[in-house]
Amino acid sequence: MKRKSAVIRNIIVAVAVVSLSTGCARINKYNEIYKSDRKTITLSWWGTDERHKYMLDGIRDFEKKNPGIDVECEYGIWEGFERRNRMAMASRTAADIMLINFNWIDLYSSNGNGYYDLYNLSDEIDLTQYSEADLKTGEKNGKLNAIPIAYNSTIFFFNEDIYDSYGLELPKTWDDLLKAAEVMKKDGIYPIGMVRKHFFISMVAYFEQQTGRKFFTDSGKLNIDAADMQDILLFYKRMVDAKAIIPVSEFDTNDFIKGKSAGIVAWINDGTKYGKALEETGDTIICSDFISMDGAKKFGWYKKPATLYAMSNNTSNPKEAGKLLNYLLNDPEMAKKQGIEKGFPISRAAAEAIEEHTDLPAYAQIANELIRDEEHKLGIMSPEMENADVIDCFKDGTDKFIYGQASLEDCASEIVENIQKALISEVEE
Repeated sequence: MKRKSAVIRNIIVAVAVVSLSTGCARINKYNEIYKSDRKTITLSWWGTDERHKYMLDGIRDFEKKNPGIDVECEYGIWEGFERRNRMAMASRTAADIMLINFNWIDLYSSNGNGYYDLYNLSDEIDLTQYSEADLKTGEKNGKLNAIPIAYNSTIFFFNEDIYDSYGLELPKTWDDLLKAAEVMKKDGIYPIGMVRKHFFISMVAYFEQQTGRKFFTDSGKLNIDAADMQDILLFYKRMVDAKAIIPVSEFDTNDFIKGKSAGIVAWINDGTKYGKALEETGDTIICSDFISMDGAKKFGWYKKPATLYAMSNNTSNPKEAGKLLNYLLNDPEMAKKQGIEKGFPISRAAAEAIEEHTDLPAYAQIANELIRDEEHKLGIMSPEMENADVIDCFKDGTDKFIYGQASLEDCASEIVENIQKALISEVEE
């Protein structure tokens, strides 16, 4: 009996082991099938902690709505991000979906083949939320390389309380800034201040208003000569000497927050940052019309897609990546999480969600309405206007002139020559 019992036990154990092994095999086989059905998409962006927070929150929401798709996020601050992006594009290891700058389309896709053609994903991405003109901004050689998230433009923001204290209306012309300086300078306050990029864009606007000619041609070539540059330098010096503008090399954005300058030139979405800071000091921020001049021959101001989303040409899962892109651009819940941190959304669905469910500050609404009202006048910004080397050439040359380090003629010739070199270098790269 003992031998029989032992045999029976051995048989039972053997059957159990076989059953367990078979069960494990089935589970492993199921896991392999389940795993193979899942797709992993990579997403990259730069920004502040505020952006990281709502983006990660949005990705969690997307994964819940799309249980077969996992999203791996690559993000950080702006510092060094462009350099890493350049290396990733060169090595074909860029993320499936990328946040990009407007001028990156020219830099990385000069022939239209640097990014995935999103027109091929119209089943996954609801392109009807955009006008043809909106989509055109992300096209290259007829291929939809990227989709704009929001439009941006150079906006003049002012501390309304400072202007009110002097009994002044908000400036609408360059002469208004000069007149404001006459009464503010006794208290050491400047009517306006700006960083180098907006300084360059503002001087381009002045030149085009004055002459009726474009600073850059449609093909991206410099459209001015040394004599034109002399006029620009003289205008800038006049503004500095009158204390209508803080010299660009001496300006700090905190000057606006602390009241040293009564205004600042900034991107539309930066208004929220300055608005919150001024509210903490009890002051009120407001934006004015685009600054112009009497008898202007051209409007002179431009808009650009603030940032865009593009897809890697090397993605292994374009349809799944397209679903993620559609969520980021058009999903109302994502729009509410994002708010106006990237600017006012262009997508009709996202814009509707923002307007209905987000409490927007008055100055932000006014800035957005300003762009809408002047949409027929605003041109699309040339990528050359954001070329860092061009901006540096311009700023360095203007510094030399206003600080008396070189003559008007020499500075003007040097700036024109260096900008032309920078543009040639960009083409060669």
